[in-house]
Amino acid sequence: MSLFHRSNKPTTSIFTTTEGHLSIAQAVQQTLKQNHTTHLNIIRAKEFNLYTPFYLFFPYLFKIPFKLGNFPITQKIANSYSKISYKKSLLQYLNSQKPQFAVSCFYMHNHLLQQYQFDKNFILFNTIANPRTFSPLELSSQAYNLVFDSNAYQTCLSQGISPDKLIISGWFVRNQFEQKYNQKKVRQQLKLDPNTLTLLIVTGSEGTNMVLKNFPAFINSKKSVQIIFACGKNKGLYSTIKTLSKATKNANPKNKATIIPLAFTKDIHLHIQAADLVIGKAGPNLLFESVATHTPFLATTHVSGQEDGNLEIIREYKLGYVEENFSRSIKLIKKIINQPKILQQFQPSLKKMASHNQNSKKILLQTIDNLLKTSS
Repeated sequence: MSLFHRSNKPTTSIFTTTEGHLSIAQAVQQTLKQNHTTHLNIIRAKEFNLYTPFYLFFPYLFKIPFKLGNFPITQKIANSYSKISYKKSLLQYLNSQKPQFAVSCFYMHNHLLQQYQFDKNFILFNTIANPRTFSPLELSSQAYNLVFDSNAYQTCLSQGISPDKLIISGWFVRNQFEQKYNQKKVRQQLKLDPNTLTLLIVTGSEGTNMVLKNFPAFINSKKSVQIIFACGKNKGLYSTIKTLSKATKNANPKNKATIIPLAFTKDIHLHIQAADLVIGKAGPNLLFESVATHTPFLATTHVSGQEDGNLEIIREYKLGYVEENFSRSIKLIKKIINQPKILQQFQPSLKKMASHNQNSKKILLQTIDNLLKTSS
């Protein structure tokens, strides 16, 4: 594949959909845009309409459809669906943008991009949207697969992916989460008490109601603590938290917990920076965005199947806590409120993991640079 005849500034087309895939794609674009002409192509995936109910209400049941992804027949069905749903859009983007490189941030695009890479003369990269627990559907035998760590590398090998198609890159995190900050100044910017323990409970962009199980931990707090409930786009959840906050204060005026409902915001990075602990579903983007700010994470729920490995990562790399049991998670949160210094134990491992992920940008740029040199 010859690339030398193209412009000195390479053109890269990034293909993604909404949800967490978009965050990864945006991080990739931020990595490349200084040295590349980049195009971020967002193609809405209708199949998320099926995924959302699991995510919001039945995360423990998702292990059933997740396991189906291991069967070859599922791969064939997915490829057929991809042709019907995405072929027209993908071809339009490829024909108009004429990229030297393409980055797939959504596995449903992989099959078609693999088919077109030689005819359209581009090199394909594939970002796997789960760091450890992923199905064969998410892998590409003809692309350079960007994997999180050595564990993911070994999993890909066991799935038949050639070693020369695997790159241990770390996780791609958007720049705003990796920037240096002063926590007290961020809290003041957000009109928070700069000297009070701050917990951030994140529900995800769609706002899962599962976070409400944490609420009893804040009913009779004798220690000062401010708790931000980031409700995403779930207006009903926002209204519920607002009502519960008032009711709690009225029932016990001596309660020192300040509960702050937060509607959907594009500045969630500021709230993560302001927090001493992030509590929520163990999605990979939220986890590694918290890591990027050196903020420990408490996983109180996860999507069964695809996020099982995220719980392992939290434990293995000492990034925080995993406690999905209702009563034990409340006890743990109360313990943290009473003894906030116990969170300091995670700082060395958080900084180490943040550094690992920051290298993803350098690794991708260096890989592309080497490919350009080889092709010229």
